[in-house]
This record gives sequence, structure tokens and C-alpha cells, in this order.
Amino acid sequence: MRKRKRLTASEIQVNQQFVSYTVGNSTCMPWMDYIKEIKDDCIVIYDKTKPNLGSEEIPKTAIFEVELSDEEYNAKYYDAAKEVFDILSGSEYLGDHGYHEMWNAWIGRSCQEMYNNLREEKLTLIGWFRLSEIKHGWFSDCDIGIIAEDENGDRFWCHWEKTAIDEMCECYKEQKTIKNQKKEKRYKECHLIYQK
Repeated sequence: MRKRKRLTASEIQVNQQFVSYTVGNSTCMPWMDYIKEIKDDCIVIYDKTKPNLGSEEIPKTAIFEVELSDEEYNAKYYDAAKEVFDILSGSEYLGDHGYHEMWNAWIGRSCQEMYNNLREEKLTLIGWFRLSEIKHGWFSDCDIGIIAEDENGDRFWCHWEKTAIDEMCECYKEQKTIKNQKKEKRYKECHLIYQK
């Protein structure tokens, strides 16, 4: 599940989608509602999938829950996901693989997402290994197994693609470069201000 953040009426923007809003002790969870307009006394919301239903006005005291953007999500969990990156970009794990498990929803599309999935499912990432024979699927060929351990110490592995893991690790490295460039830029800006 994608992580969320809470925004006040002054923080939310026109055309921004939200997951829910709370006014007082009451929470409303519309399906695909967006902010249509922000007025002085209220906020106008509407459902893009059902424009014929019109719009609804809610008080400006409402607190909105929105999903983090990919950029916010990756930045927030970048440091925590380093362990996942280290394991996936490391060498093949030669120890006990455990049993084969079909359930692989805990494997994410980024190191940050996998970190959160592991944490939510109370799993520990152990490593990966090459399969002796490739499993051919509808959309891809799985050539590795990814190993995890549950809170009881039981190990299991799931089929996955090495190319997908390599792409995840490449994206993580690119994010590090971008993060370092932003730090360097901020440092230079602060340094210039200090010199004045």
C-alpha cells in the first residue's frame, strides 16, 4: 500500500486527488475525488469519474489524506532502503533457501517499496540465488529466487527476474546521485549566503 500524508486546507492544491478527508470526528473516504476549488469559507470537491453528480462543499477545517508522490516516497525511505539495496546488489546467497512460496506481494518495484513491504509483513530479506532452470511466465522469465525470513525464522523464496532487480538497484543508485547533487547545490547556496 502506498504511504500517505495529511494536508490542511492551506496545503492542498486545486486538481489534487485525495484518499479521504476528516472534519471533526467524521472521516469520509470518496473513491476518486479531487479538489475543484478553494474558496474563502469552504473547499469544493468533485468526483472526476462521475462529473454529472456535481460538486460538494466541505469546511476549510477539513484534513485531507493524500498519497505520497513517487519522489516524496523514494526520498522519505531512501536511507532505510539501503539495506535492501546492499542485499539485492550483492553476490548470490549460497546458504539455506527455505521452501518455495507463491506469495510474492512483498517484493516491491523499488528498494524503498520493498523495504516498506518487508517491514509491514514482518519479514527479513536474506538474499537472492540463481535458479537452476528458468521459469517461463506470460510476461517475463524468472531466473532468480528472492529469499526472505518470517518472524518465526522460517525461510522461503519466490521466483523473480534478475533484470528487474538490477533495474531497481540502478534506480536506487541514480537517486543517490540526485540526492548528492541536491546536497551539493544547497551547500553552495548556503556558502554563498554566508560569504555575503
